[in-house]
Amino acid sequence: MSKTIVLIDNSENISELKKFSKLKNLDFYSLNHATHNKLKLEKLDHKIGDNYLSIEDRTLIDNFTINLTANWYKHPLIKDYLIFEKIELGLLVEQEFFQYFLSIIAEAVIIMKIIEIEKPTTIHTYTKLNNFVEKFCKKYEIEIINHNNEKTFQLIFDIINIKFNLWKLPINFQISRSKYFFIKNLIEKIFFKIFNLGININKIQPKAILLSEFNPVQYDLFFDEVSKLDKQILLLNQRRSAIWNFKSFKIIKKSKCKILNLKSLEKTFKNELENKLFLFSLELIKMWSLDKTFQEIFTINSISLWDSIYFSFKEICTSRFTESVKRIFLLTELFTIVDFSVILEWAESGQEEKELIFVGRKFGIQSLMLQHALNTTNSNWDKTDRFILSGFSYPFLSDKQVLWGQIPKNQALKYSHNSENSLIVSGSPRHDKFFLKKSFGKTGNILLATTGVSGISYLDTTFDEYSKFENFIKEVYRVSKFFPDKHLIVKPHPRSELDNPITELIKMIDPSIEIKYNADLVDLINSCDLVITFNNSTIALESMILEKPTISLQFENWANNEDIVKINGLVSINKIEDVEPIMKKLLTNEKFIEITKSNEKKFIEQYFSNPGTASKTLAKILDTF
Repeated sequence: MSKTIVLIDNSENISELKKFSKLKNLDFYSLNHATHNKLKLEKLDHKIGDNYLSIEDRTLIDNFTINLTANWYKHPLIKDYLIFEKIELGLLVEQEFFQYFLSIIAEAVIIMKIIEIEKPTTIHTYTKLNNFVEKFCKKYEIEIINHNNEKTFQLIFDIINIKFNLWKLPINFQISRSKYFFIKNLIEKIFFKIFNLGININKIQPKAILLSEFNPVQYDLFFDEVSKLDKQILLLNQRRSAIWNFKSFKIIKKSKCKILNLKSLEKTFKNELENKLFLFSLELIKMWSLDKTFQEIFTINSISLWDSIYFSFKEICTSRFTESVKRIFLLTELFTIVDFSVILEWAESGQEEKELIFVGRKFGIQSLMLQHALNTTNSNWDKTDRFILSGFSYPFLSDKQVLWGQIPKNQALKYSHNSENSLIVSGSPRHDKFFLKKSFGKTGNILLATTGVSGISYLDTTFDEYSKFENFIKEVYRVSKFFPDKHLIVKPHPRSELDNPITELIKMIDPSIEIKYNADLVDLINSCDLVITFNNSTIALESMILEKPTISLQFENWANNEDIVKINGLVSINKIEDVEPIMKKLLTNEKFIEITKSNEKKFIEQYFSNPGTASKTLAKILDTF
């Protein structure tokens, strides 16, 4: 009997898909979790493509993606086109390319497995890989009907998620990267002019300190301390605007910190910059002519993906590498004029931070990376650390790392490439205000601080993890209803909701649930009797500092093997059925609450050095450069 299948990786053609649903011997297949959710919402019966993957398939996806991300730009015929001022441009965007390639390779493997197992006679494709599907099906003599799909694969920062609260109303929307940077530059230009926050680079004092990508609201005490040094402090935020609300403006103004914007240098060096960009564009034209080489690089199981991703990949590379060339050129001019003593950056995995580190190194400027989150200690992350948020398993790009305490230092020293001399313990400037704030008494609130599926690999992040994450949220909501005197508040993680639409899920569960985007974390956590988060998120530490009973819901297997879990630093829940009894105990059983708080306090004392004075300690460290 003939069999028809429909492959779907987005849900923009729902009305068209509903027509197919009336046909016999036809099955729909969702190729990712977001599509599954949309089809489920529309009550379209479908099968889940992820379920067709074996452990060997998942391993193949991970290994192929890791190798591709780390090596495509190093191909002998390509590498010379992607080096500017001796800097490998492909290395700068590895963090985003890893997620980009992972989604492409996973979809390709899922499609192949479905076709091999189901052996359909006809396939309708609504995918970003229609061309690949057609190539793969030639050997099976399957009829292919490609439906136009204007969607393409994107980098994670091509779309910027904007979240804020308008009084109690949560506002959440997305804008393009280009629009975001237009608005950012416009806002900074206005503030520079009106409040004199910018600076003429020719007037920057020698041995100034350069801060990169810092959020002044999170690091307000640090900005206050570093302003007391007898050195000029400059902030270069190339992604997030340094000033985004009245509080951030007040902090910058009070600290007398000046804001650098590389765009202000463009006019001065306009002709030289345009010439560099023109010459680089010619190099890219030569590189894109190497069609056969790219066909080989992007071949999996003897079939090339290149024709399916050519347009999106070319557009992404042209855009991102042109950005890098422009910034590298302007940074070089900046460092030629200004004698900086040290660079302090928040995380080195970003494109902009890497540029800053590499250009600064040419001028003998040392770079320090400040720990910004609870580091993962599970070995599952080792193979992907370099592509995510600067874990310990891969050699750092920055010269020295500034850590929160002895525990993270010991974790770093487990890897031979990390030396004692490169690790500095200062404590966490971000958390000084948490240590200095007294914990409130009982308030009646429960805080659910959501994160999302990490997506570090296909071997460790299966479809089940997405479902478990959602079920945990639903269960917390259900249990909270047993306590009419308690008020549930949801604080979504700042990360994009494109792959983890938390707000949408919360509104589906109950539109009346209060959602907080931009609340002051100290006050928000202090206003709660219980804090619940996921996979040992950093907000768990902040809750523990403020002596609040803290639960971490572990929906990914690696989270169960973290150090904070092994030594009972917090209450860890792995099973949905354990949520109700443990939540009830942490809200009603005083003895259990005290034991929990005692365990949390022990961990915090071991994990953080200089509690409450880390900002002062770090300022002194910077003053030595």
